[in-house]
Amino acid sequence: MEKSDFFSGFTLLIFGVTIFIGSMSYPFGEIDNPGAGFVPRIASLILIIISLFIMIIAYKKHMGRKGGAPYKTFFSTRGAPKRIILALASLLAYRLLFPTLGFMPTTFLFFLFVTRSLGDFKWRISFIFSFSSTIMAYLLFQVFLKIQVPPGIFKI
Repeated sequence: MEKSDFFSGFTLLIFGVTIFIGSMSYPFGEIDNPGAGFVPRIASLILIIISLFIMIIAYKKHMGRKGGAPYKTFFSTRGAPKRIILALASLLAYRLLFPTLGFMPTTFLFFLFVTRSLGDFKWRISFIFSFSSTIMAYLLFQVFLKIQVPPGIFKI
């Protein structure tokens, strides 16, 4: 078993359970009128589920790897520094461009950059993914949750 993956999942599991327990002291509210415990409780449940998947996948990779191919990491040793720097730079650029360009253009450009440069997808796939993810984010944050975000120079 890849110990680092399993222990990362376990650490996230402990973190998620701790947040969930801490959020129990706040009112949950309802879907149309969320309380202070709504977001932390939902986010902690998502974190718990993801951490369990990480732990299960790490365990299954260990079970299927006995005498098999070596464990493949997400960041190759040769390209890891470049990919990490690109990921951090894209997050910083998103933060800096967000107030000026607004939510939708910045989100679209962020997803396009990440899928194209870090995900190694073709332009068409990157564009479709970025466009659909931006629309889904818009529907979630501005239509469903009614969160006000800066419209930016394009007033979108």
